[in-house]
Amino acid sequence: MKELKQKLRKFTENRNRNQFNNAKNLAILIIAYIKSRNICNREERQDSDVVMPVCEFDRDALFDKESISVKNGRFIQLLKTPITNELECYISKLKDNVCNYYNDMTKNYFDWHYNHHK
Repeated sequence: MKELKQKLRKFTENRNRNQFNNAKNLAILIIAYIKSRNICNREERQDSDVVMPVCEFDRDALFDKESISVKNGRFIQLLKTPITNELECYISKLKDNVCNYYNDMTKNYFDWHYNHHK
């Protein structure tokens, strides 16, 4: 876990912001598993590429609650119901935005998230 926290700090320092452009303060950033931790095998849990830094607010909850995912490096909406008009409006602003944390090392985990929750 120490390595994962160091990765979080390095990522945010390098970009001077978190993945979701909402938080510049590490105090409100958390480490989110791209592939659900309870489904990861032991090796995957140790892989620092299975996680990404996210803000505790809004998008992290949407990712965790399977309302959004990442496909081919861009945020997409998953067809979950019911959904409020407010949530639909918020998600529509996220759709097609580039996920800065998507790369060759994280692609398999994002693919898992999308395929598991679609």
